[in-house]
Amino acid sequence: MLILLWCADPARAADIDVQLPGRDVVDGAASTAALTVSVFPVSMALARFGGDRVIQRLGPVVTVRMAGACAAVGALTVVVGIGVVPVLIGFGLLGMGIAYGSGLIAPGIIGGLAHATSLTFSFVLVAALTVGMGLSARALRNR
Repeated sequence: MLILLWCADPARAADIDVQLPGRDVVDGAASTAALTVSVFPVSMALARFGGDRVIQRLGPVVTVRMAGACAAVGALTVVVGIGVVPVLIGFGLLGMGIAYGSGLIAPGIIGGLAHATSLTFSFVLVAALTVGMGLSARALRNR
């Protein structure tokens, strides 16, 4: 369970806490940054509003695996997406995927990592960790 939370938490911090990444990732425009900062929490909220129904229907293991895959695809889309629309879709997928696992320590870790290396590297790491989130979903299985 701790591995699952550890993998999910940095993804939650990746958007707002890394100096408005849409501005750096796409075109440098403040309007793009504002859109990415809006898309991410809205997609998280939508996922959380429907989360109970999804978990009841699919179970926690399948839900977390799908969430990990969604978040990983979103983070990678942010990295490789060309243009505003793919990057916004990436932030939306990232937000939806990690709506089930977030915390307090990741903003500093992801922000510091982006500052020390690059924004691209920090999102590749986020993608890798969200894959780990999906792979560790079996920890949620009832024993």
